[in-house]
Amino acid sequence: MALKTKVVVKVELPAGKLGLTVVKSPPAVGAVRTDSPVVGQVAPGDIIVSLTLPGRRGDVATTNLDGQAVMDTLVAFADQEGRSLTVEKHGIYGVGVPPGPLGVSFLDGTCTVHAVRPTSPLRGVTKEGETLLAVNGKLVTPTTILDVIKADDGASEHKLVFRTTAPAMKAGGTPAGMTAGPVPATPADAWLGVPPPMPDAPSWWGMYVPQECCPDGCCYGCCCMPCAYGEVMEWATEQPGSCCGHTCCFCFFQAILPLSPISIPCMLTDASKKTEEKIWRFHHTRGDPKAKYMGVNFETHDKNCCIAILPSAWCCGSGGPVIVAINLLISVGNFAVMKKFKATQAVAPVGGAPTQAVAAVGGAPLVLLQPGASAPPIMPPPPTG
Repeated sequence: MALKTKVVVKVELPAGKLGLTVVKSPPAVGAVRTDSPVVGQVAPGDIIVSLTLPGRRGDVATTNLDGQAVMDTLVAFADQEGRSLTVEKHGIYGVGVPPGPLGVSFLDGTCTVHAVRPTSPLRGVTKEGETLLAVNGKLVTPTTILDVIKADDGASEHKLVFRTTAPAMKAGGTPAGMTAGPVPATPADAWLGVPPPMPDAPSWWGMYVPQECCPDGCCYGCCCMPCAYGEVMEWATEQPGSCCGHTCCFCFFQAILPLSPISIPCMLTDASKKTEEKIWRFHHTRGDPKAKYMGVNFETHDKNCCIAILPSAWCCGSGGPVIVAINLLISVGNFAVMKKFKATQAVAPVGGAPTQAVAAVGGAPLVLLQPGASAPPIMPPPPTG
């Protein structure tokens, strides 16, 4: 049976504040600020196994130190270049399997494991819900995963890197350990594949709002609002064949005029929130660093619902022109965002150039260790002066 291996990463640190805390013994990353220079490269739970310090040869082992001692050491050299951390990644593991079929199926449009067959060499190691990040040093994305896996010469071992199950969602839809809503401007390395058209938008839904005219979205969303709602919900909930049911439900409430001013905005808002979560899960599964510190932003969509419902108080429950116009805007927006997302993420990375697997952990080099092995020595450049 295949055995899990540790994934060790060396992270170069700039001079100045790092925006992170170190806790426990052996020392582990406790929290990382969203404006930290190493966000996306280290994460809560990563074990710090050694430090490289300016002007010193060799690494300083830290596994026998506590978090405060590591913090004090980093602060003592904060004004100098040349610091680095070597960390054992939390929630990421490597595994080597013999050449041949992997015996694993993935959820459509993702790199998330759906099932591991009984004959798979990964049986008992990899679990349903885990995410494949890299194969033989090449990052995989939903658009390249099959090609990368099939690139097997039939003689070499597969070296795979997986991330364990995505974090649970807190009340309000924010993944545990993540912030909701607006975050600092997106760094260039926050995306491992094709970035959203509007990467600095305060919500994942907003990142895919078309900036150009979207004729099919406008026409379809306006002329057949129930049909557009049904398609969006079928796509967002990943329930094939449910479009008709969602469409009929929408038509039912639309036909009950006294209730439609309240029910229709709520249904459209629910579609917006499910679209928001669907897009976030795509980017989180792909390993995009921004999806690790920015959760879903349901609050934006709740505000839209309130704006749509309030006019019902002076529309006498008849679905007056104001509320109808607001409903149309939300409907068109949901359908256009879905279309834009599909069009954007259906293409390969720009230029077709292979992306290095190191990007899966924020650009730091990956080192796979055999079970029980310690981190390899990483020699810094000789000191100058």
